[in-house]
Amino acid sequence: MMNRILPALLLAGLLASGLPAQAASLSFSNAPEATPITQAGTLDLFDTSIGTLQSAKLTIFGVGYSTFSFNNSNSTTRNVTAASEISLYTSSSLGGLANILNSLSPTLSLTASTGPLTLDAGFTSVGPVASTGSLELDLDPSMFLSAGGGNFTLWCENTDGKSLQGETAGVSVNLSSTAGCGATLVYNYLPTAAKVSEPASLALLGVGLMGVLANRRRKLRG
Repeated sequence: MMNRILPALLLAGLLASGLPAQAASLSFSNAPEATPITQAGTLDLFDTSIGTLQSAKLTIFGVGYSTFSFNNSNSTTRNVTAASEISLYTSSSLGGLANILNSLSPTLSLTASTGPLTLDAGFTSVGPVASTGSLELDLDPSMFLSAGGGNFTLWCENTDGKSLQGETAGVSVNLSSTAGCGATLVYNYLPTAAKVSEPASLALLGVGLMGVLANRRRKLRG
């Protein structure tokens, strides 16, 4: 009987020592500022002492607000539609990540439109009109590994543009915009198991074995 009980206890001990995968989420977010912007944030590298990194997902996001100011110099109404595009460009102090981000031109395009408008003669202002966007990147985990931890910087800049369509003769438009960027980095990892000393391991096994044997004696007596 002992020969059958001991392997079962050992297997149970091995299963109990397994640790589930963990996730750590890091992020930063910058408030919108008048364009053109130069914004930055820092994110932590993965400290290899806490476990084995399995995956890394970076999400870059941006928000923009566009205000359109029209001047209709005609004496009659004009039907127009105006649009804006805020282009966000990103890079990083982390070499491998910088190469990826620099290849994206732009990283994000935040577009906004007034929709069809009927402009009276004179000046008309529309906005702010909000626009948002995000980009998810599944990245090579190895680029984020660092013994002892540390951090890296991610920054963004922008350009913006506008367009006007419809009855545009005698109509001009000026664009004023604000924009902000941020990022979220999610690490999925297997934590390093706490080491248990050999005497403690044997003691735990002995307690488990005694419990199984006691339970079996009760069954035999019943």
